[in-house]
Amino acid sequence: MAGRRDLADELVAICRREAPGGACELNVGAHPPDRKAAPAMYRKALIKGWLGTCPLNTAVDARDRERFGVRGVHGLSAAYSLWHLGPCLAPELLDIPFLSAVIAAKRANYQCEAPHLRACTREARRRLWVGAAKYDRQRASGRR
Repeated sequence: MAGRRDLADELVAICRREAPGGACELNVGAHPPDRKAAPAMYRKALIKGWLGTCPLNTAVDARDRERFGVRGVHGLSAAYSLWHLGPCLAPELLDIPFLSAVIAAKRANYQCEAPHLRACTREARRRLWVGAAKYDRQRASGRR
């Protein structure tokens, strides 16, 4: 559906890492440890115009912003990822494994095609996910 069969192994590996017990078929909601970052993600996505386009992707209060944090079996930030599938989507769509995979593949396409990212390899996408500085420190120390 995303036109990237070459991403299958990567998406399955992410799912096995993110899903409880590696069960990729489970619907997984918000990741509790990542809820603290959700308000900042939401705010940044609003600035970019990725959220706040309709009632489905607009938080009504501070607690509601937690819905836009990391979710699903691919560990995607709803705030940063929903727009890859469409302009007016609820964050809970990432809880559905198939849609999570489609959005993850579309996001990988974007990360490769975007001139400011050029993350066309699995390693380059992992570096973005971890954070470039942290990833580089881990490689320098032999932890990666």
